[in-house]
Amino acid sequence: MRIAKLIFLLLTVMPCLTFAVLAQTTTSSEVSRAGEKQDDKVPSATSIAANKTSEGNPAPSNVRASAGRNVQGASEKWEFSFAPYLWLAGIDGTVGVGDFTTEIDPGFSDILNSLNFGFMGVFEARKNKFSLITDVTYISLEERKDTTGTLFSALQANEKTFLLSPVAGYRLAGKEGASLDAIAGIRFWHTSTRLEAEPQLLPARTVESSKNWADVIGGLRGQAHVARRVSLIGRADVGGGGSDYTYQLFGGAGIDVSKNATLFAGYRYLFFKYTRDDFLFDGALNGAVLGARFRF
Repeated sequence: MRIAKLIFLLLTVMPCLTFAVLAQTTTSSEVSRAGEKQDDKVPSATSIAANKTSEGNPAPSNVRASAGRNVQGASEKWEFSFAPYLWLAGIDGTVGVGDFTTEIDPGFSDILNSLNFGFMGVFEARKNKFSLITDVTYISLEERKDTTGTLFSALQANEKTFLLSPVAGYRLAGKEGASLDAIAGIRFWHTSTRLEAEPQLLPARTVESSKNWADVIGGLRGQAHVARRVSLIGRADVGGGGSDYTYQLFGGAGIDVSKNATLFAGYRYLFFKYTRDDFLFDGALNGAVLGARFRF
């Protein structure tokens, strides 16, 4: 099941997003070339001012200043955004503490019931081609299931995960509403697992443990407007170090509701495998994402 989701997202989201970015870039280049041809025929205000200056009539200082600002543009300024979001995540995989392990694979309706609490948000600062992005996630999940064996009647798993993911980005391509960034950084983890077995043939048993680690990650993220207010967004990263390995995939769409606000929805799949010090998590946190991005 996890492999099928991974293949689906890889074969649909990122290729489509990359194609859209390249298409937008090509279109923008063609428009730019057409504009340059037109400019060759029509003299610009700057050239007129230059001609007047050469004739002994100096151009006003505000004309020269505005021409300089147009060259530099808003890219010289810091741009900020904040995106609070809700991740309807569920656990899909194997968790364990010591010799006590269990498989968890909830359906979508179970995901809504298993989410006890969570807060999530992404803060971004950008200047020119460089960006600093910090993603903060905390989720508390609880899953209960009846067992088919005779030793215990039911098993309850409680998983709490805190993620702090600061990354730096560099814009590889960007034109007219489309962009593709390379990203690299660190994902800090704090994960705790509590397993409770309800009695049947054996008495009740409870085990719990928590771990902290950090993974180095790298990947790509991008967006492309496919309509006036509608855009495709996506991200993929992979890494390891503290864990055996980890990867993340996200794909979705956004709609601009104002100049500085965008609503978005998508699907996020975060896999990690950690098998150290009698602590096991071999699976993924995955589910739908709903949020809004505010630029200022």
